[in-house]
Amino acid sequence: MVAVKTSAETSASLPLSGAELVRIVQSGANAKASVADFRTGNVTFPATQVPSSDPNTLDDYEEGTFTPSIGDNVGNAYTVNFLFAAYRKIGSVLSFGIFIGWNSIGSAGAGQLRISGLPFAVGGGASQGYGTSFGFLQGLDLTATLNPPITDLFSGNTYMTFYRANDNAAPTALPANSSSAAGNIEMSGTYFV
Repeated sequence: MVAVKTSAETSASLPLSGAELVRIVQSGANAKASVADFRTGNVTFPATQVPSSDPNTLDDYEEGTFTPSIGDNVGNAYTVNFLFAAYRKIGSVLSFGIFIGWNSIGSAGAGQLRISGLPFAVGGGASQGYGTSFGFLQGLDLTATLNPPITDLFSGNTYMTFYRANDNAAPTALPANSSSAAGNIEMSGTYFV
């Protein structure tokens, strides 16, 4: 049995028998908002997010693919020869995975290496940033001392910038033209939108 409110004035208890979906009434209107199918355990969210001010309310779920590019900070892109990029957004948390390969760095200059085209702008405060994890990489200039690569996803941007970590010092921006002619990166990350 489930109690079903059929209008602003009345409610009824009805047995669920296999094919029913439960309409969720929103703001007193009978317009269909989200629907839960209890036979399969699925919950459908609207195509356009309906933001909630309640921090304990899950108001969005989305997953898909996106098409990032790799190159320098002024738009000179590497020639990408294979790419897979997918994301999953649950509420305000977005997780992504990228596998990108290139077979030419083209006219990329000495500007900082970046991957552009993240599916949503990075959220957070004015000085808030996020990082990533690398699964495999080939073709990045890590210097003879193998300084590990790091990334920064900074608030308000739809791109990430690459650095080399330094011992007891600030990281060094990784120039786009220092990469090998061919290479690839597998990485994942999570950030707030």
